[in-house]
Parts: sequence; structure tokens; C-alpha cells
Amino acid sequence: PQMLQEILDELGMSPADSLVIGDTEFDMQMAANAGAPALGVSYGVHNSERLLRHGALHCLDAIYELPDWVSKHG
Repeated sequence: PQMLQEILDELGMSPADSLVIGDTEFDMQMAANAGAPALGVSYGVHNSERLLRHGALHCLDAIYELPDWVSKHG
């Protein structure tokens, strides 16, 4: 199994109950492969457009935006 699935299994969580936050298209692919939702961060390796193209639900410009996003979409 992939790394994300191993972590979820160890924590006893389902992919649907998790949220991957990443800065590369590979993070988005890992989330999709596990069936987990994913958010991108625009201040990392890949830009927002690339992250959205690879499955990010949304891209945050700063981590402090996370609580507001979760309250609206979680």
C-alpha cells in the first residue's frame, strides 16, 4: 500500500475523513489514489494552477486560511 493509506490504516481513519494538504502534484495524486480529498498550497513547489489541474479542491495562499476553508467546506 501507499504511504498515505498506511498512515490512515495506522490511525484507524478512512480516506474520506482525512484531508491531504500538499504543495506538489504528487501530493494531489497520492490523495486521489487513496480516495482522500486534497488542498494545495500556493507557496510551495508547484503553483496553484498545476495543483488544481491535478485534483486539488482549492489552493490556499497561507496556512492561516485553513480553518476558514474547513468551516465552510468541512
